[in-house]
Amino acid sequence: MLRISLVVLLVLLAVASGAYGQGVSPEELFQQAQAASRQNDYARAEKLYRQILAAEPDILAARVNLGLACYWEHKSREAVTQLRMALQASPREFSALLFAGLAYIDLTEYDHAQQALEQARQVNDSDPLLYARSRQRAVRVDAWDRVLDSGLQRRSTAKRTDRLCGPR
Repeated sequence: MLRISLVVLLVLLAVASGAYGQGVSPEELFQQAQAASRQNDYARAEKLYRQILAAEPDILAARVNLGLACYWEHKSREAVTQLRMALQASPREFSALLFAGLAYIDLTEYDHAQQALEQARQVNDSDPLLYARSRQRAVRVDAWDRVLDSGLQRRSTAKRTDRLCGPR
């Protein structure tokens, strides 16, 4: 019995020490994940962010970046799930709001998209660091309007199509 307990303890210690990938620190994993993202290797970045979060689920930057990696891999439902988890911890996280809105557009959930993008716009307008780029503000506002308008147009077109052809 003692021998079985020792084996179980050793296995648990081995798993715990390898949680970051062969003794690599979370900071190193994060740097590797960011490098993978910069190289458009979002599958690798996703894997690395998941390793970090498996060991330390409260790292907000890893959660947001996992959502972004999923978004860029066209995994919009998973992106929304991860970004919503990040928003539970930090409701005014600009990137999480913005990309959740974009993922909702991909999922054709336009009401959710409009809500997330509007919240992101409000954060953008009130954050002095984001607002400091006032020269780009007009371009951003125009882009927001186009994104919101396109979502509304798609939704109204879908409703018109449903009325004419029946639900899909």
